[in-house]
Amino acid sequence: MLRLLGAAWLLGLPAFSRAAPESAPRLVPSWIAALDRSDRAVLVWIHDHRFASVRVYRSTPGAQPEFKLIGETRESTFEDTRVVAGGVYRYRLTAVDARGREGPPSQEMGVRIAAKVVRRPPVKPVWMGYLPVGNGVTLKWAEQEGADVIAYNIYRRTPPGTEFTLVSSAKGTSFTDTGLQPGQPVIYAITALDSTFVETPFSEELSVTYVPYQAPATPGPTWRLRRTRLVAMVTRADQPLLRPADVAVGPLSGSVYLADSGRNRIFVFNANGEFVRSIGGGAGGPSELRRVTGLGMGRDETVYAVDPGQAAVFAFGSQGGAGRRIPVPGSAPAAPGLVDCAVGGDGGLFVVDNANHTVLLPGRWGGPAGFGSAGFGAGEFSAPTFCSTDAEGNLYVADTLNARVQVFSGAGEFVRAFGRSRRGPGGMLRPKGVAVAANGEVYVADSWQNSIQVFSGTGQLVAILADESGAPLDLGSPNGISLGAGNRIYIAERLSARLQIREILDEAP
Repeated sequence: MLRLLGAAWLLGLPAFSRAAPESAPRLVPSWIAALDRSDRAVLVWIHDHRFASVRVYRSTPGAQPEFKLIGETRESTFEDTRVVAGGVYRYRLTAVDARGREGPPSQEMGVRIAAKVVRRPPVKPVWMGYLPVGNGVTLKWAEQEGADVIAYNIYRRTPPGTEFTLVSSAKGTSFTDTGLQPGQPVIYAITALDSTFVETPFSEELSVTYVPYQAPATPGPTWRLRRTRLVAMVTRADQPLLRPADVAVGPLSGSVYLADSGRNRIFVFNANGEFVRSIGGGAGGPSELRRVTGLGMGRDETVYAVDPGQAAVFAFGSQGGAGRRIPVPGSAPAAPGLVDCAVGGDGGLFVVDNANHTVLLPGRWGGPAGFGSAGFGAGEFSAPTFCSTDAEGNLYVADTLNARVQVFSGAGEFVRAFGRSRRGPGGMLRPKGVAVAANGEVYVADSWQNSIQVFSGTGQLVAILADESGAPLDLGSPNGISLGAGNRIYIAERLSARLQIREILDEAP
Protein backbone atom coordinates (compact mmCIF):
# COMPACT_ATOMS: atom_id res chain seq x y z
CA MET A 1 0.00 0.00 0.00
CA LEU A 2 2.88 2.40 0.81
CA ARG A 3 4.41 1.68 -2.57
CA LEU A 4 1.07 2.40 -4.28
CA LEU A 5 0.67 5.69 -2.38
CA GLY A 6 4.20 6.69 -3.35
CA ALA A 7 3.39 6.05 -7.04
CA ALA A 8 0.31 8.23 -6.71
CA TRP A 9 2.39 11.04 -5.16
CA LEU A 10 4.96 10.89 -7.96
CA LEU A 11 2.21 11.15 -10.56
CA GLY A 12 0.65 14.14 -8.83
CA LEU A 13 -2.53 12.17 -8.16
CA PRO A 14 -4.51 12.07 -4.91
CA ALA A 15 -4.00 9.04 -2.71
CA PHE A 16 -7.10 7.49 -1.17
CA SER A 17 -7.57 6.85 2.51
CA ARG A 18 -9.10 3.77 4.07
CA ALA A 19 -11.05 6.06 6.39
CA ALA A 20 -13.62 7.13 3.76
CA PRO A 21 -17.08 6.17 5.04
CA GLU A 22 -18.83 3.46 3.04
CA SER A 23 -22.13 5.26 3.41
CA ALA A 24 -20.93 8.16 1.20
CA PRO A 25 -20.45 6.92 -2.39
CA ARG A 26 -18.14 9.81 -3.39
CA LEU A 27 -15.46 7.53 -4.72
CA VAL A 28 -13.71 8.93 -7.80
CA PRO A 29 -11.09 6.89 -9.71
CA SER A 30 -7.78 8.64 -10.39
CA TRP A 31 -6.12 8.20 -13.76
CA ILE A 32 -2.64 6.92 -14.37
CA ALA A 33 -2.68 6.89 -18.18
CA ALA A 34 -4.62 6.32 -21.39
CA LEU A 35 -2.34 4.65 -23.93
CA ASP A 36 -2.48 4.07 -27.70
CA ARG A 37 -1.73 0.49 -28.71
CA SER A 38 -2.44 0.90 -32.47
CA ASP A 39 -5.52 -1.32 -32.51
CA ARG A 40 -6.83 -0.51 -29.02
CA ALA A 41 -6.79 2.04 -26.22
CA VAL A 42 -5.41 0.84 -22.88
CA LEU A 43 -6.73 2.68 -19.79
CA VAL A 44 -4.98 2.48 -16.42
CA TRP A 45 -6.02 3.98 -13.07
CA ILE A 46 -4.99 3.72 -9.42
CA HIS A 47 -6.34 0.66 -7.66
CA ASP A 48 -8.53 1.30 -4.62
CA HIS A 49 -9.80 -1.46 -2.32
CA ARG A 50 -13.11 0.35 -1.82
CA PHE A 51 -14.07 -0.07 -5.49
CA ALA A 52 -16.30 -3.07 -6.10
CA SER A 53 -15.94 -2.27 -9.81
CA VAL A 54 -15.14 0.59 -12.18
CA ARG A 55 -17.34 1.63 -15.09
CA VAL A 56 -15.77 3.03 -18.27
CA TYR A 57 -17.55 5.67 -20.34
CA ARG A 58 -16.48 6.90 -23.76
CA SER A 59 -17.28 9.81 -26.06
CA THR A 60 -16.83 8.69 -29.68
CA PRO A 61 -15.19 10.69 -32.52
CA GLY A 62 -17.42 13.29 -34.10
CA ALA A 63 -20.05 13.00 -31.39
CA GLN A 64 -21.35 15.64 -29.01
CA PRO A 65 -19.71 15.40 -25.56
CA GLU A 66 -22.06 12.62 -24.45
CA PHE A 67 -20.36 9.74 -22.68
CA LYS A 68 -21.76 6.24 -23.06
CA LEU A 69 -21.00 3.18 -20.93
CA ILE A 70 -18.71 0.75 -22.79
CA GLY A 71 -17.60 -1.60 -20.03
CA GLU A 72 -17.22 -2.46 -16.35
CA THR A 73 -14.33 -4.20 -14.63
CA ARG A 74 -13.00 -5.17 -11.19
CA GLU A 75 -9.43 -4.56 -12.36
CA SER A 76 -7.51 -1.29 -12.53
CA THR A 77 -7.06 -1.46 -16.30
CA PHE A 78 -9.36 -1.73 -19.31
CA GLU A 79 -8.75 -2.30 -23.04
CA ASP A 80 -11.05 -0.61 -25.56
CA THR A 81 -10.81 -2.56 -28.82
CA ARG A 82 -13.66 -0.78 -30.59
CA VAL A 83 -11.47 1.98 -31.99
CA VAL A 84 -10.33 2.97 -35.47
CA ALA A 85 -6.96 4.24 -36.66
CA GLY A 86 -6.70 8.00 -36.44
CA GLY A 87 -9.68 8.34 -34.09
CA VAL A 88 -9.67 10.56 -31.02
CA TYR A 89 -11.51 9.20 -27.96
CA ARG A 90 -12.26 10.65 -24.53
CA TYR A 91 -12.92 8.54 -21.44
CA ARG A 92 -14.40 8.94 -17.97
CA LEU A 93 -14.41 6.50 -15.06
CA THR A 94 -16.87 5.98 -12.22
CA ALA A 95 -16.47 3.79 -9.13
CA VAL A 96 -19.16 1.43 -7.89
CA ASP A 97 -19.15 0.50 -4.20
CA ALA A 98 -20.11 -2.82 -2.61
CA ARG A 99 -23.76 -1.75 -2.37
CA GLY A 100 -23.93 -1.06 -6.14
CA ARG A 101 -23.91 2.72 -5.80
CA GLU A 102 -22.11 4.66 -8.51
CA GLY A 103 -19.92 7.63 -7.65
CA PRO A 104 -19.34 10.82 -9.64
CA PRO A 105 -17.29 10.74 -12.87
CA SER A 106 -13.55 11.17 -12.95
CA GLN A 107 -11.72 13.75 -14.97
CA GLU A 108 -11.65 13.17 -18.73
CA MET A 109 -8.70 11.44 -20.34
CA GLY A 110 -8.13 11.55 -24.09
CA VAL A 111 -6.18 9.31 -26.45
CA ARG A 112 -5.54 9.46 -30.19
CA ILE A 113 -5.20 6.14 -31.97
CA ALA A 114 -2.31 6.36 -34.42
CA ALA A 115 -3.06 5.65 -38.06
CA LYS A 116 -1.23 2.34 -37.97
CA VAL A 117 -2.45 -0.75 -39.73
CA VAL A 118 -1.39 -4.23 -38.72
CA ARG A 119 -1.32 -6.13 -41.99
CA ARG A 120 -1.30 -9.88 -42.39
CA PRO A 121 0.87 -11.76 -44.92
CA PRO A 122 -0.69 -12.23 -48.36
CA VAL A 123 -1.89 -15.58 -49.66
CA LYS A 124 -1.99 -16.81 -53.21
CA PRO A 125 -4.50 -14.71 -55.22
CA VAL A 126 -7.92 -15.96 -56.27
CA TRP A 127 -9.27 -15.35 -59.78
CA MET A 128 -12.56 -13.54 -60.33
CA GLY A 129 -12.47 -14.00 -64.11
CA TYR A 130 -11.72 -12.11 -67.29
CA LEU A 131 -13.49 -9.76 -69.66
CA PRO A 132 -12.76 -9.33 -73.42
CA VAL A 133 -12.07 -5.70 -74.33
CA GLY A 134 -11.38 -3.93 -77.60
CA ASN A 135 -7.72 -4.95 -77.96
CA GLY A 136 -7.20 -7.75 -75.46
CA VAL A 137 -8.56 -9.19 -72.23
CA THR A 138 -8.90 -7.66 -68.78
CA LEU A 139 -8.01 -10.07 -65.98
CA LYS A 140 -9.57 -9.61 -62.55
CA TRP A 141 -8.68 -11.15 -59.19
CA ALA A 142 -9.97 -10.72 -55.66
CA GLU A 143 -8.61 -8.02 -53.37
CA GLN A 144 -6.85 -9.16 -50.20
CA GLU A 145 -8.14 -6.64 -47.71
CA GLY A 146 -5.81 -6.01 -44.77
CA ALA A 147 -2.95 -7.98 -46.35
CA ASP A 148 0.59 -6.69 -46.82
CA VAL A 149 0.44 -6.59 -50.63
CA ILE A 150 2.47 -4.07 -52.60
CA ALA A 151 1.98 -5.58 -56.08
CA TYR A 152 0.83 -8.58 -58.08
CA ASN A 153 2.89 -10.42 -60.73
CA ILE A 154 1.02 -11.64 -63.80
CA TYR A 155 2.43 -14.72 -65.57
CA ARG A 156 1.38 -16.17 -68.92
CA ARG A 157 2.10 -19.29 -70.93
CA THR A 158 0.93 -20.64 -74.25
CA PRO A 159 0.07 -24.35 -74.16
CA PRO A 160 1.14 -26.98 -74.74
CA GLY A 161 4.36 -27.53 -72.82
CA THR A 162 5.54 -23.96 -72.33
CA GLU A 163 6.73 -22.40 -69.07
CA PHE A 164 5.17 -19.38 -67.39
CA THR A 165 6.86 -16.07 -68.15
CA LEU A 166 6.33 -12.79 -66.32
CA VAL A 167 4.11 -10.49 -68.37
CA SER A 168 3.69 -7.51 -66.04
CA SER A 169 3.13 -6.33 -62.48
CA ALA A 170 0.09 -4.44 -61.18
CA LYS A 171 -0.67 -2.56 -57.98
CA GLY A 172 -4.42 -3.02 -58.36
CA THR A 173 -6.55 -6.11 -58.84
CA SER A 174 -6.91 -6.01 -62.62
CA PHE A 175 -4.66 -6.05 -65.68
CA THR A 176 -5.37 -5.72 -69.41
CA ASP A 177 -3.20 -7.93 -71.62
CA THR A 178 -2.96 -6.71 -75.20
CA GLY A 179 -0.18 -9.03 -76.39
CA LEU A 180 -2.49 -11.78 -77.66
CA GLN A 181 -3.15 -13.46 -80.98
CA PRO A 182 -6.83 -13.89 -81.93
CA GLY A 183 -8.02 -17.45 -81.37
CA GLN A 184 -4.87 -18.52 -79.51
CA PRO A 185 -5.50 -20.07 -76.06
CA VAL A 186 -3.29 -18.78 -73.24
CA ILE A 187 -3.06 -19.63 -69.54
CA TYR A 188 -2.49 -17.11 -66.76
CA ALA A 189 -1.36 -17.33 -63.14
CA ILE A 190 -0.70 -14.56 -60.64
CA THR A 191 1.25 -14.11 -57.41
CA ALA A 192 1.24 -11.46 -54.68
CA LEU A 193 4.31 -9.61 -53.37
CA ASP A 194 4.59 -8.33 -49.80
CA SER A 195 6.57 -5.29 -48.64
CA THR A 196 9.72 -7.42 -48.27
CA PHE A 197 9.29 -8.66 -51.88
CA VAL A 198 8.47 -12.19 -50.82
CA GLU A 199 6.26 -13.80 -53.46
CA THR A 200 3.31 -16.08 -52.75
CA PRO A 201 2.77 -19.38 -54.59
CA PHE A 202 1.06 -19.26 -57.97
CA SER A 203 -2.71 -18.91 -58.11
CA GLU A 204 -4.87 -21.46 -59.87
CA GLU A 205 -4.51 -21.35 -63.64
CA LEU A 206 -6.95 -19.32 -65.74
CA SER A 207 -7.42 -20.35 -69.37
CA VAL A 208 -8.40 -17.66 -71.88
CA THR A 209 -8.98 -17.61 -75.63
CA TYR A 210 -8.90 -14.09 -77.04
CA VAL A 211 -11.66 -13.20 -79.51
CA PRO A 212 -11.38 -9.63 -80.86
CA TYR A 213 -14.34 -7.34 -80.44
CA GLN A 214 -16.34 -6.88 -83.64
CA ALA A 215 -18.58 -3.91 -84.19
CA PRO A 216 -22.23 -4.73 -84.96
CA ALA A 217 -22.98 -5.24 -88.63
CA THR A 218 -25.75 -2.65 -88.43
CA PRO A 219 -24.67 0.58 -86.78
CA GLY A 220 -26.82 1.86 -83.97
CA PRO A 221 -28.48 5.25 -83.93
CA THR A 222 -26.21 8.27 -84.26
CA TRP A 223 -25.62 9.97 -80.94
CA ARG A 224 -25.85 13.72 -80.44
CA LEU A 225 -24.92 16.23 -77.78
CA ARG A 226 -28.04 17.05 -75.77
CA ARG A 227 -28.07 20.55 -74.34
CA THR A 228 -29.08 21.39 -70.79
CA ARG A 229 -29.69 24.66 -68.94
CA LEU A 230 -28.43 25.32 -65.42
CA VAL A 231 -31.34 25.91 -63.05
CA ALA A 232 -29.43 25.99 -59.76
CA MET A 233 -26.07 25.00 -58.34
CA VAL A 234 -25.38 24.37 -54.65
CA THR A 235 -21.69 24.51 -53.64
CA ARG A 236 -19.60 24.61 -50.47
CA ALA A 237 -20.11 28.37 -50.41
CA ASP A 238 -23.86 27.77 -49.93
CA GLN A 239 -23.90 24.71 -47.64
CA PRO A 240 -21.19 22.72 -45.82
CA LEU A 241 -21.03 20.02 -48.47
CA LEU A 242 -18.12 17.58 -48.20
CA ARG A 243 -18.68 14.40 -50.22
CA PRO A 244 -22.08 14.43 -51.97
CA ALA A 245 -22.85 10.85 -52.88
CA ASP A 246 -26.42 10.56 -54.16
CA VAL A 247 -29.52 12.59 -54.91
CA ALA A 248 -33.25 11.83 -55.02
CA VAL A 249 -36.31 13.92 -55.90
CA GLY A 250 -39.69 13.76 -54.19
CA PRO A 251 -42.44 12.84 -56.69
CA LEU A 252 -45.07 14.83 -54.75
CA SER A 253 -43.31 17.96 -53.50
CA GLY A 254 -40.41 18.19 -55.91
CA SER A 255 -38.08 18.45 -52.91
CA VAL A 256 -34.46 17.54 -53.56
CA TYR A 257 -32.65 15.21 -51.13
CA LEU A 258 -28.84 15.20 -51.28
CA ALA A 259 -26.91 12.51 -49.36
CA ASP A 260 -23.51 13.70 -48.11
CA SER A 261 -21.37 10.77 -46.94
CA GLY A 262 -18.82 13.17 -45.44
CA ARG A 263 -21.33 15.06 -43.30
CA ASN A 264 -23.43 11.99 -42.36
CA ARG A 265 -26.62 13.77 -43.26
CA ILE A 266 -29.20 14.46 -45.96
CA PHE A 267 -29.53 18.05 -47.14
CA VAL A 268 -33.06 18.93 -48.26
CA PHE A 269 -33.69 21.68 -50.86
CA ASN A 270 -36.78 22.92 -52.65
CA ALA A 271 -37.14 22.47 -56.40
CA ASN A 272 -35.07 25.62 -57.04
CA GLY A 273 -32.13 24.53 -54.89
CA GLU A 274 -32.93 26.61 -51.81
CA PHE A 275 -32.03 24.98 -48.50
CA VAL A 276 -34.96 23.78 -46.37
CA ARG A 277 -33.54 21.53 -43.62
CA SER A 278 -31.25 18.58 -43.01
CA ILE A 279 -31.83 15.04 -41.79
CA GLY A 280 -29.37 13.03 -39.72
CA GLY A 281 -25.87 14.15 -38.89
CA GLY A 282 -25.89 12.33 -35.53
CA ALA A 283 -23.44 9.90 -34.04
CA GLY A 284 -25.50 6.81 -34.68
CA GLY A 285 -28.48 5.52 -32.78
CA PRO A 286 -31.98 4.17 -33.28
CA SER A 287 -32.75 6.83 -35.90
CA GLU A 288 -29.42 8.59 -36.51
CA LEU A 289 -27.22 8.24 -39.56
CA ARG A 290 -23.61 7.33 -38.99
CA ARG A 291 -22.84 7.51 -42.69
CA VAL A 292 -25.20 7.91 -45.63
CA THR A 293 -24.09 6.71 -49.07
CA GLY A 294 -27.22 6.25 -51.18
CA LEU A 295 -30.88 7.22 -51.38
CA GLY A 296 -34.08 5.60 -52.59
CA MET A 297 -37.45 7.28 -53.06
CA GLY A 298 -40.88 5.80 -52.45
CA ARG A 299 -44.03 6.81 -54.30
CA ASP A 300 -45.37 8.37 -51.09
CA GLU A 301 -42.09 10.35 -50.80
CA THR A 302 -40.64 8.14 -48.10
CA VAL A 303 -36.89 8.69 -48.27
CA TYR A 304 -34.72 5.60 -47.83
CA ALA A 305 -31.13 6.28 -46.73
CA VAL A 306 -28.42 3.59 -46.84
CA ASP A 307 -26.19 3.58 -43.75
CA PRO A 308 -23.37 1.04 -44.23
CA GLY A 309 -21.96 1.72 -40.75
CA GLN A 310 -25.12 0.31 -39.19
CA ALA A 311 -25.83 -2.31 -41.90
CA ALA A 312 -29.27 -0.81 -42.33
CA VAL A 313 -31.53 1.41 -44.38
CA PHE A 314 -33.37 4.23 -42.60
CA ALA A 315 -36.80 5.31 -43.84
CA PHE A 316 -37.73 8.96 -43.26
CA GLY A 317 -41.06 10.65 -43.90
CA SER A 318 -41.18 13.71 -46.15
CA GLN A 319 -40.96 15.95 -43.07
CA GLY A 320 -37.91 14.18 -41.62
CA GLY A 321 -38.10 13.27 -37.95
CA ALA A 322 -37.04 9.95 -36.50
CA GLY A 323 -36.18 7.35 -39.09
CA ARG A 324 -37.43 3.78 -39.15
CA ARG A 325 -34.50 1.34 -39.14
CA ILE A 326 -34.62 -1.52 -41.66
CA PRO A 327 -31.81 -4.04 -41.00
CA VAL A 328 -30.11 -5.49 -44.05
CA PRO A 329 -29.36 -9.21 -43.59
CA GLY A 330 -26.14 -10.45 -45.10
CA SER A 331 -24.11 -7.29 -44.47
CA ALA A 332 -21.91 -6.93 -41.39
CA PRO A 333 -21.09 -3.56 -39.81
CA ALA A 334 -17.50 -4.72 -39.44
CA ALA A 335 -17.09 -4.70 -43.24
CA PRO A 336 -19.65 -2.21 -44.53
CA GLY A 337 -20.21 -2.42 -48.24
CA LEU A 338 -23.74 -1.10 -48.71
CA VAL A 339 -23.91 1.75 -51.23
CA ASP A 340 -27.36 2.45 -52.67
CA CYS A 341 -30.97 1.32 -52.68
CA ALA A 342 -34.03 1.52 -54.91
CA VAL A 343 -37.72 0.86 -54.39
CA GLY A 344 -39.21 -1.94 -56.49
CA GLY A 345 -42.60 -2.09 -58.09
CA ASP A 346 -43.96 -4.03 -55.11
CA GLY A 347 -42.63 -1.44 -52.65
CA GLY A 348 -39.77 -3.69 -51.52
CA LEU A 349 -36.18 -2.55 -51.38
CA PHE A 350 -33.18 -3.48 -53.48
CA VAL A 351 -29.88 -2.72 -51.68
CA VAL A 352 -26.53 -2.82 -53.48
CA ASP A 353 -23.70 -4.44 -51.49
CA ASN A 354 -20.48 -3.27 -53.12
CA ALA A 355 -18.09 -5.37 -51.00
CA ASN A 356 -19.95 -8.66 -51.49
CA HIS A 357 -20.87 -8.01 -55.16
CA THR A 358 -24.55 -8.68 -54.58
CA VAL A 359 -27.98 -7.07 -54.46
CA LEU A 360 -29.77 -7.71 -51.18
CA LEU A 361 -33.53 -7.85 -50.57
CA PRO A 362 -34.22 -6.82 -46.98
CA GLY A 363 -37.69 -7.49 -45.59
CA ARG A 364 -38.88 -9.72 -48.44
CA TRP A 365 -39.97 -12.76 -46.48
CA GLY A 366 -40.17 -16.07 -48.27
CA GLY A 367 -37.84 -14.97 -51.06
CA PRO A 368 -34.08 -15.13 -51.57
CA ALA A 369 -31.83 -12.99 -49.41
CA GLY A 370 -30.35 -11.49 -52.58
CA PHE A 371 -28.81 -12.28 -55.93
CA GLY A 372 -25.52 -11.92 -57.72
CA SER A 373 -21.92 -12.90 -56.96
CA ALA A 374 -18.42 -11.80 -57.88
CA GLY A 375 -17.46 -12.25 -61.53
CA PHE A 376 -17.77 -11.04 -65.12
CA GLY A 377 -20.71 -13.15 -66.33
CA ALA A 378 -24.37 -12.31 -66.72
CA GLY A 379 -25.83 -11.54 -63.29
CA GLU A 380 -22.37 -11.35 -61.70
CA PHE A 381 -20.84 -8.12 -60.37
CA SER A 382 -17.53 -6.45 -59.73
CA ALA A 383 -17.98 -3.71 -57.10
CA PRO A 384 -21.51 -2.52 -58.03
CA THR A 385 -22.49 0.92 -56.78
CA PHE A 386 -25.72 2.76 -57.63
CA CYS A 387 -29.08 1.50 -58.84
CA SER A 388 -32.50 2.64 -60.05
CA THR A 389 -35.83 1.16 -61.12
CA ASP A 390 -38.07 1.90 -64.09
CA ALA A 391 -41.86 2.16 -64.34
CA GLU A 392 -42.17 -1.64 -64.79
CA GLY A 393 -40.16 -2.35 -61.64
CA ASN A 394 -37.02 -3.52 -63.44
CA LEU A 395 -33.77 -2.85 -61.61
CA TYR A 396 -30.77 -1.14 -63.25
CA VAL A 397 -27.43 -1.65 -61.46
CA ALA A 398 -24.16 0.16 -62.22
CA ASP A 399 -21.70 -2.76 -62.36
CA THR A 400 -18.85 -0.34 -61.84
CA LEU A 401 -15.61 -2.31 -62.22
CA ASN A 402 -17.15 -4.41 -65.00
CA ALA A 403 -17.82 -1.10 -66.82
CA ARG A 404 -21.45 -1.82 -67.65
CA VAL A 405 -25.05 -1.54 -66.50
CA GLN A 406 -27.03 -4.70 -65.79
CA VAL A 407 -30.81 -4.94 -65.88
CA PHE A 408 -32.87 -7.35 -63.76
CA SER A 409 -36.54 -8.08 -63.37
CA GLY A 410 -38.32 -7.24 -60.15
CA ALA A 411 -37.73 -10.87 -59.09
CA GLY A 412 -33.98 -10.53 -59.56
CA GLU A 413 -33.75 -12.39 -62.87
CA PHE A 414 -31.09 -11.21 -65.33
CA VAL A 415 -32.60 -9.42 -68.34
CA ARG A 416 -29.72 -7.79 -70.24
CA ALA A 417 -26.53 -5.76 -69.87
CA PHE A 418 -25.00 -2.94 -71.87
CA GLY A 419 -21.74 -1.03 -71.89
CA ARG A 420 -18.11 -2.04 -72.29
CA SER A 421 -14.79 -0.84 -70.94
CA ARG A 422 -13.63 1.88 -73.28
CA ARG A 423 -12.84 5.56 -73.09
CA GLY A 424 -14.98 7.93 -75.16
CA PRO A 425 -18.59 8.09 -76.36
CA GLY A 426 -20.48 4.91 -75.65
CA GLY A 427 -17.70 3.48 -73.50
CA MET A 428 -17.73 3.21 -69.72
CA LEU A 429 -14.86 3.40 -67.24
CA ARG A 430 -16.52 3.87 -63.83
CA PRO A 431 -20.29 4.00 -64.26
CA LYS A 432 -22.00 5.19 -61.06
CA GLY A 433 -25.38 6.95 -61.03
CA VAL A 434 -28.23 5.46 -63.09
CA ALA A 435 -31.62 7.03 -63.81
CA VAL A 436 -34.37 5.77 -66.14
CA ALA A 437 -36.62 8.25 -67.96
CA ALA A 438 -40.31 7.71 -68.67
CA ASN A 439 -39.51 7.03 -72.35
CA GLY A 440 -37.13 4.20 -71.39
CA GLU A 441 -33.87 6.09 -71.95
CA VAL A 442 -31.17 5.30 -69.39
CA TYR A 443 -28.94 8.11 -68.05
CA VAL A 444 -25.55 6.91 -66.77
CA ALA A 445 -23.02 9.04 -64.86
CA ASP A 446 -19.36 8.05 -65.36
CA SER A 447 -17.17 9.26 -62.49
CA TRP A 448 -13.90 8.76 -64.42
CA GLN A 449 -14.96 10.28 -67.72
CA ASN A 450 -16.86 13.05 -65.87
CA SER A 451 -19.77 12.66 -68.23
CA ILE A 452 -23.43 11.73 -68.32
CA GLN A 453 -24.42 9.56 -71.28
CA VAL A 454 -27.89 8.63 -72.43
CA PHE A 455 -28.60 5.16 -73.79
CA SER A 456 -31.65 3.66 -75.44
CA GLY A 457 -33.52 0.84 -73.76
CA THR A 458 -31.45 -1.63 -75.80
CA GLY A 459 -28.14 -0.04 -74.75
CA GLN A 460 -27.29 2.07 -77.81
CA LEU A 461 -25.71 5.47 -77.11
CA VAL A 462 -28.24 8.21 -77.87
CA ALA A 463 -26.79 11.39 -76.41
CA ILE A 464 -24.17 12.96 -74.15
CA LEU A 465 -25.33 15.80 -71.95
CA ALA A 466 -23.91 19.24 -72.71
CA ASP A 467 -24.26 22.77 -71.36
CA GLU A 468 -26.15 25.68 -72.91
CA SER A 469 -23.46 26.23 -75.54
CA GLY A 470 -23.36 22.60 -76.62
CA ALA A 471 -20.06 21.73 -74.89
CA PRO A 472 -20.00 18.53 -72.76
CA LEU A 473 -20.85 19.22 -69.13
CA ASP A 474 -18.02 20.28 -66.83
CA LEU A 475 -18.42 17.77 -63.98
CA GLY A 476 -16.26 16.74 -61.04
CA SER A 477 -16.73 12.99 -60.47
CA PRO A 478 -20.52 12.68 -60.84
CA ASN A 479 -21.96 9.97 -58.60
CA GLY A 480 -25.70 9.67 -57.97
CA ILE A 481 -28.14 11.24 -60.43
CA SER A 482 -31.92 11.57 -60.53
CA LEU A 483 -34.58 12.70 -62.99
CA GLY A 484 -37.55 14.83 -62.00
CA ALA A 485 -40.54 16.78 -63.27
CA GLY A 486 -39.98 19.62 -65.70
CA ASN A 487 -37.45 17.57 -67.68
CA ARG A 488 -34.84 18.15 -64.98
CA ILE A 489 -31.77 16.17 -64.02
CA TYR A 490 -30.10 16.36 -60.60
CA ILE A 491 -26.38 15.58 -60.32
CA ALA A 492 -24.36 14.91 -57.14
CA GLU A 493 -20.70 15.71 -57.81
CA ARG A 494 -18.46 14.05 -55.25
CA LEU A 495 -15.10 15.61 -56.19
CA SER A 496 -16.45 19.12 -56.81
CA ALA A 497 -18.66 18.87 -53.69
CA ARG A 498 -21.73 20.38 -55.34
CA LEU A 499 -25.24 19.70 -56.55
CA GLN A 500 -26.32 20.71 -60.05
CA ILE A 501 -29.95 21.06 -61.10
CA ARG A 502 -30.26 21.28 -64.89
CA GLU A 503 -33.14 21.36 -67.35
CA ILE A 504 -32.72 19.03 -70.33
CA LEU A 505 -33.40 21.01 -73.52
CA ASP A 506 -32.68 19.38 -76.87
CA GLU A 507 -29.98 17.89 -79.03
CA ALA A 508 -27.34 20.33 -80.23
CA PRO A 509 -26.86 20.55 -84.00
